[in-house]
Amino acid sequence: MVFEMALSTHCCKADRISVGINRQAYEAVCTPPEIRWNPQTIVQAQFSIPFTVVAALLDQSVSLRHFTDAGVRRADILALAAKIECAVDPDIERDWSRNISPAEVRVMAGNAKTTAASTIPAAIRWPP
Repeated sequence: MVFEMALSTHCCKADRISVGINRQAYEAVCTPPEIRWNPQTIVQAQFSIPFTVVAALLDQSVSLRHFTDAGVRRADILALAAKIECAVDPDIERDWSRNISPAEVRVMAGNAKTTAASTIPAAIRWPP
């Protein structure tokens, strides 16, 4: 997951960050909320949309360095993860259903709103 610098720049000033995904992803990486918004282990962080989205926003990518004991405890990631709101996006659900799907990320800071959609490799993109 890689975000453009413009989106990453706004994230530190964010009042709210919304993430739209399909239902399958929501159930896998957004529930239960007490674990997904505050992962305590490496595996919990690996399966946490709030953690991985914020790591990508702050560092412009997600890598193995995020999934270490120290990475999972990063205060800046955990603080910003508290501002993440995840929801099933009806358009993504309709178009992607149970397939590997993109996520739409919106960063809201004051009156400004910046949007980016994550991308997946074309080789696994479905529908075409």
